[in-house]
Amino acid sequence: MPSAGKNPKLGGVTCPHCSQSIRGKQRTNSACDLCKKEFAFDPKTNPFRLHDVRFRKVAEHMGAGGFKFTAGQLGVALTRRPTSATGTYLAAALFGVFGLAAAFLSATSATKGAEKGVLFGIAWMIAGAVLAGFASSNPPATPKKEAMQTDILPRWCSVHGEPPRGLIDEASLASLTEDDRPLKDLVAVVVCPERDVLTSLLANGAPRDLRLGLLPTAPPTNPWEEGLIEMLRKNPRLPILLLHDASAEGVFLARDLPKLLGLDPKHRILDLGLNVRKSIAKRRTVVLRPVTAEIMVRLDGEAVGADVAGSRPIRRGRAQATPKEMVWLKTGNCSPILAVPPVSLVKRLKFTLAKFVPRKVRSKAEAELLKRLSAKKPTAAEAAAAAGFMNEPA
Repeated sequence: MPSAGKNPKLGGVTCPHCSQSIRGKQRTNSACDLCKKEFAFDPKTNPFRLHDVRFRKVAEHMGAGGFKFTAGQLGVALTRRPTSATGTYLAAALFGVFGLAAAFLSATSATKGAEKGVLFGIAWMIAGAVLAGFASSNPPATPKKEAMQTDILPRWCSVHGEPPRGLIDEASLASLTEDDRPLKDLVAVVVCPERDVLTSLLANGAPRDLRLGLLPTAPPTNPWEEGLIEMLRKNPRLPILLLHDASAEGVFLARDLPKLLGLDPKHRILDLGLNVRKSIAKRRTVVLRPVTAEIMVRLDGEAVGADVAGSRPIRRGRAQATPKEMVWLKTGNCSPILAVPPVSLVKRLKFTLAKFVPRKVRSKAEAELLKRLSAKKPTAAEAAAAAGFMNEPA
């Protein structure tokens, strides 16, 4: 399926202003030759192959349901694999097979010009190797958060006049109150190695509305997060809702977390991270990340069933990782949690709370929320949202 905003017949992109398909020669000086209006990105010159229509559609996808997202989340969601990668590998294989066959037939032939046939076959095999090298050296391009903030977003704003709807102004989070970062009557603590995920949940009011703590897996930590760690150490029954990538490190995070945070080894952890099998099946966004030697050893222990220190079977839904999934992990593939829209993250959290957190605990938190809203004279919509706020299935 062609990317949003591209015209597969003309080989151009759609102008964000006049909606006409424009080819490269019609996009001079970052402007449409048809309507004369400027656009922010040209996929031919942009290092991440961005164009305005796709940028807008991805931003709308991340902000679905009126939820807010960070520049880091948007950057990862804009990741795209080179569309020619799979085709290039196939072409390389065909070149190699054809070249090998031609060289073999020529070498075994006594006819005139056999030497030229051998050279011809070798040339085809070399072409296949070059194509395969090109594909392997052309990994997915992901705009980093720094590039989003210093280059991509300013460029978008200069052309379109405003940032994408739903983009979080992280400086505004400094004005949040203690009610937005609660330490009392919590029903669970969300833990995630990606701070942008936590920032998005905070900006969308999840701690206040769902009575959740938000905690990174590694320092630095602020006073609220330090209070959450102390609370978890004192109460091993306070559930942890773990969000993480589908990756080589992600599959071990649930078992490593107690040691990382200094918790009871039997602390209650609910693994809500992305599943490798589903990520492959659903063709989710994938980036490449190097796999450390330590993680590779643990994966090898899992693959052969060896008794390797620190290695236990990878299990999710009672299913051990398949050989195909092991290859996917060892290659360094990673389906990032950052690419998941905030609306989906919140639905996942609400579903888990409704299913695994006792009704008595949820009722207490719900009553506390209603009490606080009553003191502030909430609107009818706020009161309705508070009543039964954890009971909607995802």
